[in-house]
Amino acid sequence: RGVERIRKLLSTMPVAQAQVENLANDADVNLSLARTEMVEACGPIYSELQSFLVNTLKGAGIEAASLDSVELLGGGTRMPSVQDALAEVLGTSTFGHRLDDAAMALGAALVTMRRAEAK
Repeated sequence: RGVERIRKLLSTMPVAQAQVENLANDADVNLSLARTEMVEACGPIYSELQSFLVNTLKGAGIEAASLDSVELLGGGTRMPSVQDALAEVLGTSTFGHRLDDAAMALGAALVTMRRAEAK
């Protein structure tokens, strides 16, 4: 819980702190992490994300510049470092409204239904 709390706090703050109660031998542990430390530690993951996005666009035959909008899904996409990694590939730092998972799933279902009806 403490680590997840820090991740969420780092989405809005440069440094975050949390306490994990009874972690070991009934001892509480105080955690502190700077956003820059997290970005450095997660660097390889951001590179994988960028490679995945590039390959996905290439496989779909889509140029990033041709996208009208980009919707982000999931709590991790609220992290500035994730948005920066996406912005590098997509060439934009402006993303659409951050919809919840249910809204995105419903939208995907409607698009699929319309495509099926068009056939």
